[in-house]
Amino acid sequence: MLPRSRNRDHRRRSLAGEPAPRPGPGLVVLHRMPRQQRHPRLLLAEDIKERATAALGGRGPAVDTSEHRDFLLRKAAFLDRTARDIELGWFLGQVDDESVNDASNKAGHAACEFLKFDRRHDAAYALGPTRVTSPAWDCHGGARAYVRQEYLALRQAEQAEADQEDYLPYRGNNGELFDAEGRPL
Repeated sequence: MLPRSRNRDHRRRSLAGEPAPRPGPGLVVLHRMPRQQRHPRLLLAEDIKERATAALGGRGPAVDTSEHRDFLLRKAAFLDRTARDIELGWFLGQVDDESVNDASNKAGHAACEFLKFDRRHDAAYALGPTRVTSPAWDCHGGARAYVRQEYLALRQAEQAEADQEDYLPYRGNNGELFDAEGRPL
């Protein structure tokens, strides 16, 4: 939790020494985004959450552990990025202290939930270089750092997979082998 500052004039000054404009009623809140504007992967994660809730209520099949981890990771990463954007707005004098604390707490709770999940499952799906059992994750902000590490590793793995599609041959519907540009081999 960030300390509340009573005197914020020190960060409301521009380089020229003039006060920065105060936030007005037209201030855009960064963490309130309509469902249609959210990232498609976040919508997929919400679908996983809905399926898991249905499974808990006995109204559907169970969700795979890797999908649940993916949901927790994407949720924590999204909240972490949102909190960082709000913190940036705070430094620019556009966001109040309460919004920063709220976003930071939500990101921290989601990160802790993800870290606990990985520890319960012995990091079976972890991709990052530093193990989940490392004491580095136990310090203040360590859970959010773990989320950043794992999300970076996930994105790199997804990018490597996408890059392979550009170069590796594949089989068509009829079983025929094609090169990356779609020509039969």
